[in-house]
Amino acid sequence: MKKLIALLAGTGVFWGSLLPVLAANTPMQITGWTSGNAEVTVESQWVTDGAGALHIFMEDGDGENAYASQLLSGVGSGNQYRLSGRIYIGTEKTTKKFYLYVGNSREYFHRLITIGEWCDLDYTFTASESDPVLKFELAQNSDLYADNLSLKQVLPDGSFGAELLQNGGFEADCVPTVEVTDLKADIYSGGVELSWRNPEDANRAGIAIYQDDALIEELEPTEEHIVIDGLQNGTSYTFSVRTVNAVGMMSAGVLVDAMPAEKLEVPNVIKDDIGNRIIGLTEEMEFSTDGGESWTKYDGTNAPDLDGDVTVTVRMYTENPGAVAPEQKLFFTKNVQGSSEIELTVSNIVGNEYKLVGKLKKPGAAEVTVVLIREDADRRDFSKILAIGQTESAEDGSFSLTCNLADERNGAENDGIYTVYVDSTVTDEVKLEGHIFVNSDRRAEAAEALWETEDLSTLFETTYENYDAYAVFGFPTADYQSKPAQKSAIMADFEGLMEEAPQGDVDAAIKAFTKALVMNRLEQADKTEAYTLLQSYAEVLAISYGDVALAELLASGADEMAEICFYMAGKSYQQASDLQKEFAKGYALSEMNKATYGNISSIIKEHEDTLGLSGAKYDAFMALKPGSANHTTASKKLVLVKNSTPFTSAEDLLKGIETALKSIQKKESTSGGGGGGGSYPTGKSDSTNPYSVASATTITTETPQPAKPAFSDLDEAAWAEESILALYKEGVIGGYEDGTFRPMREIVREEFAAILVKVFRIPAAQNAVTFADVPTDAWYYQAVSAAAEAGIISGVGNGCFGAGEKITRQDMAAMIYRCMSLTEAEQTEAFADIAQVSDYAKPAVLAMKQLGLINGYPDGSFQPQKTATRAEAVRILHLASKGGE
Repeated sequence: MKKLIALLAGTGVFWGSLLPVLAANTPMQITGWTSGNAEVTVESQWVTDGAGALHIFMEDGDGENAYASQLLSGVGSGNQYRLSGRIYIGTEKTTKKFYLYVGNSREYFHRLITIGEWCDLDYTFTASESDPVLKFELAQNSDLYADNLSLKQVLPDGSFGAELLQNGGFEADCVPTVEVTDLKADIYSGGVELSWRNPEDANRAGIAIYQDDALIEELEPTEEHIVIDGLQNGTSYTFSVRTVNAVGMMSAGVLVDAMPAEKLEVPNVIKDDIGNRIIGLTEEMEFSTDGGESWTKYDGTNAPDLDGDVTVTVRMYTENPGAVAPEQKLFFTKNVQGSSEIELTVSNIVGNEYKLVGKLKKPGAAEVTVVLIREDADRRDFSKILAIGQTESAEDGSFSLTCNLADERNGAENDGIYTVYVDSTVTDEVKLEGHIFVNSDRRAEAAEALWETEDLSTLFETTYENYDAYAVFGFPTADYQSKPAQKSAIMADFEGLMEEAPQGDVDAAIKAFTKALVMNRLEQADKTEAYTLLQSYAEVLAISYGDVALAELLASGADEMAEICFYMAGKSYQQASDLQKEFAKGYALSEMNKATYGNISSIIKEHEDTLGLSGAKYDAFMALKPGSANHTTASKKLVLVKNSTPFTSAEDLLKGIETALKSIQKKESTSGGGGGGGSYPTGKSDSTNPYSVASATTITTETPQPAKPAFSDLDEAAWAEESILALYKEGVIGGYEDGTFRPMREIVREEFAAILVKVFRIPAAQNAVTFADVPTDAWYYQAVSAAAEAGIISGVGNGCFGAGEKITRQDMAAMIYRCMSLTEAEQTEAFADIAQVSDYAKPAVLAMKQLGLINGYPDGSFQPQKTATRAEAVRILHLASKGGE
């Protein structure tokens, strides 16, 4: 970037009449002012009748200063001269050093200048014999304007001589504009959101937003944000943000490119480096292990290989080429404690002991040897060995070993970092680095200092002579040093907690330090950092809620632990007890997010004090009688709400309860009715199906390809396996996230309606068909509406469809019968209990038995009021779709 010294002048462009295209600059050489390291020019857009300002600007870069100078012709040695005018130093640069040279004299005028304002210059000096020059010089990253300069000799009688500057009598009509900084473009579908930071410029009078060369918006000078809609997804746009000063002068502008697109959510996944797995990976995501060059859609089984040092990039999967999927990177590191033949679970130095616990992967008794030697030492140098130990593995390959270590009390000077080598007679060697040993005298000094030093922060700087002792004790010193900006806050909390630690209790000090570190780290941690942090220090923190301990949950690998860690990230922790409180809240919310409609109210009641739940709506929900129709309806709605968007706070739960209460409608069951109702093309679906059956959002003739080839639990319904797999491959039904289908689970009315609509390709409803218990945002709303308009279902009475109720065998038969338009059959082979079949369903039962679509039980009965399982429903629908084959 070249350095620029320019003579500039004002102009008459005013805010409110901005020109889409500014006049082009026409640089030309001027006389008088010269420079050895920069160009001197006139920029025409600033020139008005010769008026302007001397502009000296130093760009970021090469370490040189910028200057403009002019020889003082006719200056006599020993004579006095007066320099007057005014100067202005801009505000957008970081260094504000300005020097004035007159002859050999240098003045540091930046000390007298108010940044961002015009300042008067009035300086009298005596000329020297050599170097008769007037020079302005600026250090790097400075920006100066000089206005109406005058240099005249001061005569003996106090009067002034003639003007000595060749280019000094100009006048600055305005101060140049200063550009915005930190311009960013955040895209979304059909639009762009621009944000920036305005300069601290008192002369700024407005902001102009341009798309290419066209002005699209004029903003107030304080605005730092604009939303631009009506753009085309997949099209690249160039925007510029320009500042306008008090006299209408516009800056060149800062550019940013943006391409609007559908922006997918950020994957909600975290790494478990210790467990060597990714938590939260779902079939809606894809991953890459080569930096994004190739992507693999996750199908529930094809997890990435995490062995060794691996970077996994995860994003939401989409087939829309105009969509943008934000990526999340997960960094996995190779576990050095072990090899393909030896697995080590404990290898540490505590005090004067070294402890080793591990297992040979080849079973059988074998000799195991361990050597601790000074880091980088020659293994033949026995003077550098701290300890040698030997043991024998058990028949299953497990072994443990404890070695006593010599210290200064025994005359050894062996403080330092050691490498451990573990070997056996049946395996290759394993090398473990970074074991620190500190002699007991120094450990004792470090321990005493914790209660004797007024400023504890000095103990945890690497310059402290016994600093490494704290790492040996178990203080998380490496983590403490990793983020210097948080050290002072951590230390302030640590000093407060140490006031409660018993004198000389190092374990209590370790817990205090760890809690202080975790409190401050969690406040600024993202989800992954929170999980790793809590996993690393779970044992020391000793957080629990009732009978549930943080350490036990982490050790079990329970996925809800990730949800709890997510909750604890970004919270404010003013005292150590807040860790306990937030863990309890996170655990309570995770329990609610696992609840079913049958137990959600009891779980809420169990945790109401922990979450501080209260209010009229909450009281109304909790007052519903368990087992009542209103209680069941509201509970089901609440489950739908949390399945769509899991609760992350007590406020979320209370909002869900409010929504659930709105869904309550009195229902009365009747003996008649064969189906249910709803509406198809109108409702917006924002809830997910809790039964994991493909929802009837759109009926098409396309055949979706399944993500998984089979389910893991079809053995218990082998008679229906062919039908289950057939409808699964056709995209009609789906399974659960754990790879099961759960064929023996009883099916509910809305679930059956959704499958039926897809199997028989029932067209979408043209008019709204409403039921009191089928809200427009329900996942089954469209399917129920289509079936109702087609006359397939009619409800259970009192304006209700019967959502959430298990479907009976006779209702299932009636719905299918209407879809197939069958004729009535003869009653020669009726079921033994045909008299118990309701009149509305009897023709359907007889016709479908004649076609072989339904069968009775061994005792010859049909059992019309018995509820149907998922396997039974899928089997009969599959056969019906083939006409009874």
